[in-house]
Amino acid sequence: MAIKDLVFSLRQPLAESAGQAIGPSRTYELIAAAFGFRSYAALRATHVFAASGPTREPSADAVSSRASGMGLPVERCPVIASTVCDALRAARIVVISMTDLGMGLDALAEAWAPDWEEAEPWWIPIDESRRDWDDDDNPVDWIDDEVLLESLNDRAEASDPMVLYRLAQLHWLACCGSEGSPHWYAERAKGETLGSAQQGWAEQHARYLAYRQRLREAAVAGHREAALRYTEEFDDPLFFEQPHASVDADPHEVARLAERLGRKKDAHHWFRVAATEGDIEAMRVLIEDYDHRDPVACWTWHHLALKLGEDLTVDRHVAINEDGSLWDDDIGGPAYVGGVDGVRLPKIEEAAHALAIREADRLYAAIPEDDPDMGRLSS
Repeated sequence: MAIKDLVFSLRQPLAESAGQAIGPSRTYELIAAAFGFRSYAALRATHVFAASGPTREPSADAVSSRASGMGLPVERCPVIASTVCDALRAARIVVISMTDLGMGLDALAEAWAPDWEEAEPWWIPIDESRRDWDDDDNPVDWIDDEVLLESLNDRAEASDPMVLYRLAQLHWLACCGSEGSPHWYAERAKGETLGSAQQGWAEQHARYLAYRQRLREAAVAGHREAALRYTEEFDDPLFFEQPHASVDADPHEVARLAERLGRKKDAHHWFRVAATEGDIEAMRVLIEDYDHRDPVACWTWHHLALKLGEDLTVDRHVAINEDGSLWDDDIGGPAYVGGVDGVRLPKIEEAAHALAIREADRLYAAIPEDDPDMGRLSS
């Protein structure tokens, strides 16, 4: 039962319990009190309603106290409290913090990550601390939770980027990333009677469309990961049309995405971000393709790579098989030459060279020692 429906269904029982009409706004306040919040606004600020998830027993004492504070007859407040709490239990309504919701959805994303590996392995949020969930609190139950969807849709009207992103994530999980059937979706919209399989495909397409819409809304509202995901999936330059800002993704992969979309300036920017984080392959790309007319930049990347243990001017050739895998002399067979040629550095004046060395020193000092990308070798 949706929260709005629950509030409507409580109208008559509450009127009988209180001896007077209690409007929807005051009913919401009583529900918030049942879950320990000082006001409905406080609940909405950090939590959403759901019909599944960790339970929090509604507090009759808190509802009674709130009813008394509203000026309702003191002798009727315990009955009012029982009416509200019984209705919440019967409808199995719970509240979930946005933090817990995010953790649960990310846990699902992690659990299903192997199915996504070929499509988009680099933007999936992973957090080792989010692995353990009780069987009774399985976040998979949220995927088709109508109460949760209604609550999130209600909050999405304020264009909260995180709420919009969680909605998109929920729809994505519901459709398993598949477009479903646009045909059966259109037939359903015409009022045609569909079989169970066709109905499922139509619903899958409906959730896919909702996912795409909410993902874009989250991106436009300022959620950087949503913008990146939208650009990657739909070849829409939205992410790159926004001001450059940090994003929880591999900058090297962001640069490759920019190249795929023909956005050379953006690719240059993100390769530089990757290089300043210690990505040696990004330094090679910058020297060969983007900074080749800038001697100071090229020599800066060269010296930074040296500090990280690789001389980009040296050829790195290896024997490979026809499929690109490393050749093994124990197995034998035809071998081919793979690897990369060393870069060619432009001529540079002594003063400019000294400037490049100082800049490389500065960049090297700024790279965290525990950075997992530091010293990524060319492939």
